[in-house]
Amino acid sequence: GILLSGSPLQVAANASLTYTMSVSNNGPDLAQGVVAALSLPASVTVPPVPSGCSKDSQTVVVRCSLGTIKAGRTGQIQVTVTPTKGGIINATASVSFLGQDSNTNNNLETIATTVTGTANGSSGGSGGGGGTISGTALIWLIGLYSMVAVRYRGNFAKRLSGG
Repeated sequence: GILLSGSPLQVAANASLTYTMSVSNNGPDLAQGVVAALSLPASVTVPPVPSGCSKDSQTVVVRCSLGTIKAGRTGQIQVTVTPTKGGIINATASVSFLGQDSNTNNNLETIATTVTGTANGSSGGSGGGGGTISGTALIWLIGLYSMVAVRYRGNFAKRLSGG
């Protein structure tokens, strides 16, 4: 299966955003020819990709070869990208390998990242807030077999603090 995380979950346009794909082999056999893929929107640029990875020239898809992963082990790859404009980035990670997979439900995961500002670097706001996420924030709760999106409106930090 694959797990996808992004850091930070809120980033300014033209700043670095790092995605981590963690691929687990739950066994019982070796997983050979493991390839993790990260699909991103056109509003994201990908600097040179990590060793063992390639970027599709027509789309923003980064494919990384992880080789063979033994049963009970995990392989991990990080891809750093640069969002070029404000909005929501939906990144989708998938994994494939040679052979049979007894559980294909955990081979795909999508997360959302909020990008603030515009391509010229302006924030479009009055500043301040000390890390407060206002407006609409998305939290993606990923289960082993399902994905549930919970949408909060208003001041996210105030809702978390109970205010």
